[in-house]
This record gives sequence, C-alpha cells and structure tokens, in this order.
Amino acid sequence: MANKKKRKTKIVHPVFNFLKNYNFEINAIILFGLGVFLLLEEMEIKAYLYNKIFELL
Repeated sequence: MANKKKRKTKIVHPVFNFLKNYNFEINAIILFGLGVFLLLEEMEIKAYLYNKIFELL
C-alpha cells in the first residue's frame, strides 16, 4: 500500500479573490467615476492637468 500524500491547498483570502475576479470591472468603475468628476468639477483641475501634460511634451 502506497502512502497517499495530501496536497496542500492554498488559502486565498476572499477579498483578494474578489479583486482578482473583478479587476476589469473595478477599474472601469473607477475610471468612469474619475471622468464624471473631471467633467463636473469647478476647480479647473482638468485645465491644470491638460496644461501640465502639454508642458511635459
């Protein structure tokens, strides 16, 4: 009789599993929210970032 070795199963934390499975959706929601914020904001962050990007280029 051969001794069967038990496989060690990796314990994955549920939060990491959730982030791994829904990475694309989370990124899409964050980018959509950032886009809405930049469209509606009143502090001219959009213009500031636009000018800084073109200064660097």
